[in-house]
Amino acid sequence: MPWIHAVITLVCWGFWAFLPKLAVKHLPDAFSALFYQQLGSVVCLLGYGATRGSLAPSFQPKGVLFAALAGIAATTGMAFYYRAAARLPVSVVSVTTALYPLVSVALALLVLGERLTPRQWLGAALALVAVALLAPAS
Repeated sequence: MPWIHAVITLVCWGFWAFLPKLAVKHLPDAFSALFYQQLGSVVCLLGYGATRGSLAPSFQPKGVLFAALAGIAATTGMAFYYRAAARLPVSVVSVTTALYPLVSVALALLVLGERLTPRQWLGAALALVAVALLAPAS
């Protein structure tokens, strides 16, 4: 069942996109919400490390650099997500940010030299259409 990991990710990210709206309703600012989210991440990370039998991560300088950059990008994105969720309906924010894979695809094409088949191009175009159709009128 190789898809199970993707399905679990989908469900978790669905909660991840929804829960910030509740957090910013009960906390005074986006920073506080982001702080507690990151604290939750640490707890999860420790649990994950315990299940693999070691809390010590592997070290490879280039891998560490790219992982750290990913963390910076994710945290910066989350900070702005919380700010957006505090000001807009979560349905608008989550649908708008659902376009992020298109950035990943563009980077994969430009930086990694990956190629898309015509069918995959169609899928990307349909994803744009789907997000546009799901976005509430504002």
